[in-house]
Amino acid sequence: MGKLQVISSDHMKYPLLFSSLECSTNIRVLRLHRCSLMFDFSSIGSLSNLEVLSFAKSGIRSLPSTIRNLKKLRVLDVTGCGGLRIDNGVFKNLVRLEELYACPFDYHGETINFKGDNCNEVVERWKNLSGI
Repeated sequence: MGKLQVISSDHMKYPLLFSSLECSTNIRVLRLHRCSLMFDFSSIGSLSNLEVLSFAKSGIRSLPSTIRNLKKLRVLDVTGCGGLRIDNGVFKNLVRLEELYACPFDYHGETINFKGDNCNEVVERWKNLSGI
């Protein structure tokens, strides 16, 4: 798995064992769409070369705090992840983040909850990227 760069899973209950990903530092894209993510995947923060992370329409309830370790992350997609909680300080540490996809509602009308200063961090990042 040393040369693996892209992992993509759709409609899986247990898409992969994240502890096994720690051995693959070359992963650039992790796409988990419509997956049930009801297990601890905090080891995702060890994927130091990750550039694209997508949880679109997955059953994720909270971004693990280790997400802030992904210094090369450029794209984060949490579209359709209603009820998702994003803890304070996550976006401040994602220094290369260029694209954030976060439709605020899912099919059940649940919203994404930005905690603490995350809203301000997103607004500031957008201003910096757009030159406002």
